[in-house]
This record gives sequence, C-alpha cells and structure tokens, in this order.
Amino acid sequence: TFGFTTHVRQMLAIARESFEAIVRGWGWLILAATAAFLMFSATPIAHMGVPMFATAERILGFLAAPLTRTPEINWIIVPLLIIFYAGELVWRERDARSCQITDATPTPEWVLFAGKFVALSLMLVTLQALMMAAGMLTQMLLGYYDLQAELYVRTLFGLQLVDYLLFALLALVVHTLANHK
Repeated sequence: TFGFTTHVRQMLAIARESFEAIVRGWGWLILAATAAFLMFSATPIAHMGVPMFATAERILGFLAAPLTRTPEINWIIVPLLIIFYAGELVWRERDARSCQITDATPTPEWVLFAGKFVALSLMLVTLQALMMAAGMLTQMLLGYYDLQAELYVRTLFGLQLVDYLLFALLALVVHTLANHK
C-alpha cells in the first residue's frame, strides 16, 4: 500500500540516510570546528578598557549577531554551510546518475524533498546545539558561571533557527530547480 504512512516512513528513511551522509563525511569536522572557533576566539569582554562579565546576553550578542555588523561578519559561515549541504543533498543523486531510477520509484516528489529538508534541519539543530555548548563553555572559561540556558535555547533555537530553516528551504528549492551546481 502506498498511503500517507508509507510516504512518511519513506521520508524519514531519506532523512536518516541524508543526515548520515552529511555526518559521515567531513561535515562533523566543520561543525565541530565552527563551535571550537567560537570557544577559542573568546577574548575577555571589555568596554573602553573596563572588563565586563561574560553574561549570556553578551555571548549571545556574538553568537546570534546579524550579518550587518562588521565585527561579526565571520558568521556568514552558517549560510554558506547551508548552501553547500543543500547542494550536496540535491546533487548527490544527480552526480551518481541515479536520479532517473529514483524518479521511477512510486514515491512522490514531496517525500524526497521533505526528507532532504528534514536532514538539513537536523544538521542545523546540531549546529545550534554545538553553538550553545560552545557559548556556555566560553562563559565558564571567562569565569562567569550563571549560564542561563533558557536564554540560549530561546535565542538560538527559537529565533535564529527559524531564519536558518527558511534559508535552508530556499537553498533546497534553488538547488532543485537549478540545472547547474
């Protein structure tokens, strides 16, 4: 039977396989290196020479900074990771020349697309969890132990993750419609 539950199972199988393909390669190294960069780039926070406490708000100001601010322009790496992994997920079948076989299966297109989107979403959730851990570890390295985990969760998973997921959806759509990498 090819009902809705079968399609959901197929979508979850595609998501699991795609997520494993992301983390099996050197993807974990990039995610871990991004979080480690955060941790090791932690310098004592000061304003006009006066040292300040490394509160969660100040660390999150660095982690979740908009791209328009010049000191935090180095966080363009997350959108670049999204574009790269969206392209890898979409073009993996095309490069292996198995996309015609995949198209011949009795699977709707939305199952394939949604499975890849779920895998990309899992990668982003993992990245945000690593960022949260790196931010908290940075606070502890700087000698401030009031971590405020709920503020990290609300900011990184509530606000910033939504933006990243929308960008991931756009990147998947563009890579699916485009005929070239």
